[in-house]
Amino acid sequence: MEKELIQWLQKKFGATRFATVGIGDDCAVIPASDRDWVVTCDAICEGVHFHSSELSPQDIGRKALAVNLSDLASMGAKAKTALVSLAIPRSCHLDQVKDLFAGMAALGRKYEIEIIGGDTITWDQGLVISVTAMGTAPTTGAWLISNAKPGDQILVTGELGGSILEQHALFEPRLRFAQQWAEVAGTIQACTDISDSLGVDLTKMAKASEVGFEIDLDSIPIAAAAHTLAVTSQRTALQHAMSDGEDFELIIAVATDVMSRVLAETQDIPLTRIGQFTESSEWLATQAGIQQVFRPSGYEHLMRGEQE
Repeated sequence: MEKELIQWLQKKFGATRFATVGIGDDCAVIPASDRDWVVTCDAICEGVHFHSSELSPQDIGRKALAVNLSDLASMGAKAKTALVSLAIPRSCHLDQVKDLFAGMAALGRKYEIEIIGGDTITWDQGLVISVTAMGTAPTTGAWLISNAKPGDQILVTGELGGSILEQHALFEPRLRFAQQWAEVAGTIQACTDISDSLGVDLTKMAKASEVGFEIDLDSIPIAAAAHTLAVTSQRTALQHAMSDGEDFELIIAVATDVMSRVLAETQDIPLTRIGQFTESSEWLATQAGIQQVFRPSGYEHLMRGEQE
């Protein structure tokens, strides 16, 4: 449902007088006199993105802000402010709500982000948190999902596949990477974060950029948690890394002539080359020297009447 709805929204609202980047990328980009504003809005809700029985209120609040900061990082933006709206269960205690904000505030202090407003309501369903985060674009221009070129190398930050074991709430948004490279012209060609899965989000980038890709499955950086899950899940650690989603690492396209510099000089964040974009429209994956057509899998929101 999600991708079909986004396509419909792009057709209906894609043309705008105010935004230079609108529906379809990780954030909207709004022109300003000095630096463009980069704006994103993401919601998390009980039963889909978290379970209150498994996470503390602080961790839930942290995640609500962090998923939005990940979007800003994927555009190379400097995060500035956030608005927070809550739909709070009537059974929720005031101290629990305060703890939600404590989790957001701790992450906000780390990255010098201010919460400047929002809204709260109560209702009889589960907790829903919607955050609108805003930042400023680099002077070189926001990183877009649609700018990958044939021959660009594909890099990913961190390790993948650990989200199910509560890493989906404890991940670190890659704002440090964004700030290191945002103002260095000619380095980051395109970028997106991994929310649905590496496979799904990589193919989104390829579609948006009108390119194909070839990836090496043996080079995928797999988290230790993915190996732990594989013991009992009847899926391999690689399958978890490729399709679990909510890793919130970055997929990055860089020109071949600057890849070595980006790999060598990136500070404190592991980077791995996993393949390259191609002129062909094909999506290909190689494992143990055998090449095959790549078929992505990951999370997709469904509506009534749709089949998984």
